[in-house]
Amino acid sequence: NTSKNSIELKSENYPYQSIDSGKFYNKINSVLSKNKNIFFCKNLQEINSDHSIIFNSLINDEMDKSKIWQHFQGVEIEVSKNIFDDKILNLMDFNCEQRNSVHFFYTLPFSKNRALIETTWLSNLQDKTLMDYDIQLKNYIEKNLGIKDYKIKFQEKGAIPLFYPQNKNNEQINIGSAGGMTRLSTGYTFLNIQEHSRYLCKNIENIK
Repeated sequence: NTSKNSIELKSENYPYQSIDSGKFYNKINSVLSKNKNIFFCKNLQEINSDHSIIFNSLINDEMDKSKIWQHFQGVEIEVSKNIFDDKILNLMDFNCEQRNSVHFFYTLPFSKNRALIETTWLSNLQDKTLMDYDIQLKNYIEKNLGIKDYKIKFQEKGAIPLFYPQNKNNEQINIGSAGGMTRLSTGYTFLNIQEHSRYLCKNIENIK
């Protein structure tokens, strides 16, 4: 979507999917926690030498902030009237200020009166002027979408490296974004993680 034109894509067989990360993590962790050989650590300092295989998904603060990242903030809003078309999502709306970077919004309706609105930038992380996300979202919701009265039900915020991390370590297997599973053109990672996980399960005995 730009101010001049838009491209519409239809998919009857493959609808856009959104997974609640909290529910997903709870489900997976409840299964993994039953295995007494699996330990969860939030930083490398918690790992001891008794752990035979280390799977690392950490994106550390030392990663190069001068490179290209996808950084974003989104709000799930609820309105009193049925104003959203829950069959259509606006995946990339470039009809917004670019500030010499790449900037777009997307609107993902969950129902006719509830949707996730996200502001997304492709840039380095050194320019803090791009990070007034609250103002960007407010302006877009009120001016572009024409919604004046809404409630914020949920908020998310994050940054994804759009480059392959150089944190190789012979004593650990990097997974997720840390393992280069992010599709650099879009920031999508989920399906690549599933394929990588299947590969690791099948080949774990042969991985050095």
